[in-house]
Amino acid sequence: MFLDEARLAAHLDHSNIVQTMELGEHENRYYMVMEFLAGLSLAMVVRRAGERLPNGRIPVPLVLNMMGQACAGLHYATSARSTARCSTSSTAISRRRTSS
Repeated sequence: MFLDEARLAAHLDHSNIVQTMELGEHENRYYMVMEFLAGLSLAMVVRRAGERLPNGRIPVPLVLNMMGQACAGLHYATSARSTARCSTSSTAISRRRTSS
């Protein structure tokens, strides 16, 4: 099941989905090499907001932006007839976008 899901994910090409670089097996264990993203997980953003912001809440415009990006990636994945089983707050990454 892992390899089937990983192969599906490897074919996805979207700016809001981490790229799968390599799949394999070593010493009877499967592995998946994925693109490195510098940033914080959504879980960490929420935790830090609770510690650092006066009311402990992330500003609504930022939440809407992050959720919009997550939804765009999930929509693409489901439209591509893939699965989105790994969509949790610990797999969502908050990173700054640079204009090109």
